[in-house]
Amino acid sequence: MGVAPQSPAVRRLVWAILLAGAVALLATSAYRAATFPFTHDESLSFAIFNWDPGQGATANNHLLNTLLMQGCAQVFGHSEFALRLPNLLAHVLYLVGTLALLRRCRSMNLRLAGFVILNLNLLALDFFCLARGYGLALAFQMTSLLLLARACERRRQPAFRTDVVLAVLAGSLAVLANFAFLNYHLPLLLASAWLLLTDASLRRFQREGLPAAVALLGASGVFVGAVLFRMLQLQRLGELYFGGNTGFVPDTVIGLVRSARYAYTASPAIETTAAAMIIGTVVALALLGAYPCFRRRKVPLFALPAALLTAAVLLPVLQHLVFQTLYPKERTALFYLPLFATALIAAVDWLTRRPDRRWPGALGLALIAGFAAVLGWQFARSFDPHTCYTWRYDAHNDAVLRRIDQDRRIHRPDRIVRLGINWMMEPSLNFYRVTRGYDWLAPVTRTGIDSGDYDYIYAFAPEVRAGDRDRHTWLAAFPDTQTMLVRVDRVPEASVRP
Repeated sequence: MGVAPQSPAVRRLVWAILLAGAVALLATSAYRAATFPFTHDESLSFAIFNWDPGQGATANNHLLNTLLMQGCAQVFGHSEFALRLPNLLAHVLYLVGTLALLRRCRSMNLRLAGFVILNLNLLALDFFCLARGYGLALAFQMTSLLLLARACERRRQPAFRTDVVLAVLAGSLAVLANFAFLNYHLPLLLASAWLLLTDASLRRFQREGLPAAVALLGASGVFVGAVLFRMLQLQRLGELYFGGNTGFVPDTVIGLVRSARYAYTASPAIETTAAAMIIGTVVALALLGAYPCFRRRKVPLFALPAALLTAAVLLPVLQHLVFQTLYPKERTALFYLPLFATALIAAVDWLTRRPDRRWPGALGLALIAGFAAVLGWQFARSFDPHTCYTWRYDAHNDAVLRRIDQDRRIHRPDRIVRLGINWMMEPSLNFYRVTRGYDWLAPVTRTGIDSGDYDYIYAFAPEVRAGDRDRHTWLAAFPDTQTMLVRVDRVPEASVRP
């Protein structure tokens, strides 16, 4: 038997839980967007339309994100919340998309578990409160998956072609938000052409869809060509350096596992076990999706997201073998998270609806519940609204400059002070120097803490302690980032003997 229908009271309770969870996650993102200091890459994007337009030629320029940041800056000002507003609104779109997708599931248990695996990944949550292109791209990807599901459901209606076109358009916006999502967009194009060129069975060719498919692929080909040209330019400039060169499993799969754990050091046993489970699930989804294509007259709809996931896995491997491109890693592999979750949810939903066998549905529910339990436990264990995984070292930059301002009013009044730093903190500190109007602070440079006559030093604790200087006065230490702020106290010239 399939899953028995739940009572209306149970359904209302589940939806109340899901809506409460969505509101809580959105509120958390809003709080983080307003309070977490602006990070390294965010500040470089801000510099594009402020003091350093040359940054526009780098891979840091996520086109749609930079454009929306600039628009928000002109309308709402230069606060962290204003500049991060596009990605916060993207979180709204993403949450609405996940709820609309889960609404199609028959099992209430599946809806709950699906919400967890779609929404409680710690790395993905970071990018809905940061002014980077990844949050926008995830939201548009989820929108495209939802539109693709709706197109599959409305195959017998003339409007289904509109849903296909809109799904591809949403996928294109994801690419404009972040070029890494091209590895999702290309399989999406193939899936969309498959829908247009087949009848309701997804097996038999229909000539009526040929003009729409040709037009869609032609227009998308121009778009993809322009994106690839831009990526080749970035490759020649040495900008596409973030990624892995070891292998898809160690770089992409284990990289995603480690970042989802918010772990900065390797845990081989945990990571290998998790990677094996994920790979096994992807293989099972691919086989489960392929089997009905050869055994049934009608291909089940869950085969489409399974095919998308399989193609998105194979594409970077093929690119590495042919073009020696780097494997996606951590944030550049984020597009796998909604894709994996959607394919798994669709497959389990199909299994639970089968009237002939009960155990496949129960096994599928147990599997997705296991993934949800691990993600939920990791979220409860590691979530911290005051930090982020990728740019943790920027967590205190705003506070550091305020502390310097307090100290220099006493010890360095009426003079411009110079701050020596570790190079990674330079963009964020200059962001605050510009937006806060700190005219008492000289532009911060990346020359290192040993290469200048500084008044203050803020860097990682080992760097500060290893410095050979006259004397330091400790001002602040931050154990979570292992950084220190000190004032450099020099011996007065009049007291130095010849």
